[in-house]
Amino acid sequence: MVDDVSVPFQLLKLPQKSSNYVFHRMLVADLIGFSLTSKNAKLQTKRLGLKAEDVHLEIRSGIIIHISLQHTFTYFKFYTNEYRTSEHRLEEECINMYLCTRLGEWKTPIFRVRQFLDHVLDIFHVTNISELEITTDHFETTIYDSFDKLEIESFSMYHIDLNRLSLQYALKKFSRKANQLSILMSRNPFTAETSKQLQVVLTRNMDHIVLYHPIKYDLNDLFVTNTYSLMVDMKIEDVNMFLKHWIHGLDRKLELACFGYKELQLKNEAVVEILFKNVDYQVAPAERELTIHPTGSQQICVKGGYDVRRVDGTEENITVNSQRSLIDMVFWS
Repeated sequence: MVDDVSVPFQLLKLPQKSSNYVFHRMLVADLIGFSLTSKNAKLQTKRLGLKAEDVHLEIRSGIIIHISLQHTFTYFKFYTNEYRTSEHRLEEECINMYLCTRLGEWKTPIFRVRQFLDHVLDIFHVTNISELEITTDHFETTIYDSFDKLEIESFSMYHIDLNRLSLQYALKKFSRKANQLSILMSRNPFTAETSKQLQVVLTRNMDHIVLYHPIKYDLNDLFVTNTYSLMVDMKIEDVNMFLKHWIHGLDRKLELACFGYKELQLKNEAVVEILFKNVDYQVAPAERELTIHPTGSQQICVKGGYDVRRVDGTEENITVNSQRSLIDMVFWS
């Protein structure tokens, strides 16, 4: 009588065509897990030629690596004490995974965050991180040094109240590398005495800048930006002043701007009166449609609105939406 003994299926000994057939039908997280088992497994995975559409990184209660590949979405959330401050250390470390329709967990991970991230970027042929997002100060600033050499497309900070020194360090470091910047926090990350440091960040040639209240900034901060796209919260009177400066040659690079205003009770007519005070403008034909292709943004179609011409001949179309408290501006030559 022969005992029924389970024999491991040796996937790597299959002919390449057969193994590729299997690999291409594995869940992303399972494929990553397989690629970590040996150098040969990593090489086989890399040879598949799979290219991730998107990899982005979040630093929050855990460190999350999001991967979008072949129309599937997977993330790995590291609950690790690596880089974590002493007051926020965890009793147990693990990696949680979201695998399409099911959850998984790796206990006592044997690899570090950056080691794992580099592995993912390598096997899926990715050279940059689409977004780095920070929403916590539970980690030492050395965590930012570990990501220092990454190429980053977009850098975002979202939180109501983070440690000021941690914010300053991260903002200075990553705003130098990113093409896009988004900041939403309860205060200027720099002290009043060093507020010009925010302007130093904003002068960097980024494609896209987003600044939302309650962070404190003013027109002087916006005047130093050199960006294709700008999204900010601002009083209508200040938007009027920004418009006047643009007419006389401010920010020749700007192609798209969106201003959210706080005067929620005002109707369109009242907003237009404040917005265009001492500004020459024309009411565009209601049926006219413009199609604009701002740099780094999707195609935009605008209908009607108001036209303004700058001294160098550049034209601008402005639309007002009092229901959403938005003033949108698109620019073209």
